[in-house]
Amino acid sequence: MLFDQIGGYELKILVMGGPGAMGMYLLPYLTESNYDVYVTSRSNQESKLKNLTYLQGNAKDLNWLKSQMGDGKFDAIFDFMMYNVSEFTERYRALLDMTNQYFYISSYRAYGEQTGELSEENTRLKSDMLDEHLGYQ
Repeated sequence: MLFDQIGGYELKILVMGGPGAMGMYLLPYLTESNYDVYVTSRSNQESKLKNLTYLQGNAKDLNWLKSQMGDGKFDAIFDFMMYNVSEFTERYRALLDMTNQYFYISSYRAYGEQTGELSEENTRLKSDMLDEHLGYQ
C-alpha cells in the first residue's frame, strides 16, 4: 500500500501522534536523517517533503492502522498517544507485531495533577482518572 508508493529510504518509521507537542520535535530529526517517515494525524495535513507522509485517521483504531501499512512492517514506531491501562493492554501486542522497535513516549502530563512523589505504587494515569470521572472516550 503506502510502502509501495514511496521508496528508496533505508528505514520506515511510524510516528503516532506526531503533530503533537513532543512529536513535532522528533519529525525534523527523522526526516533530515532521510528516513521514510509516516505520521498519524486526525486532521488533514500535507507534507512538502518526499520522505514524510501524513496518514489521516484515528491511530487508536488498530484496523485503520493495519490498513495503512499493507503487507509491510515498520522498522520503528514512536508512539505519543495517550492510553489508559485497558487500551494499552488491548493493543500493545499488535503494535509490537507491526515493528522491529517500539518506543512509547510520554510526559509528566500523563499523570494529571498529583502532589508528592511519583512512584510505581502510588501513580495513577490521567487517562484512567478521566475515564472514571468524566466518561472520557
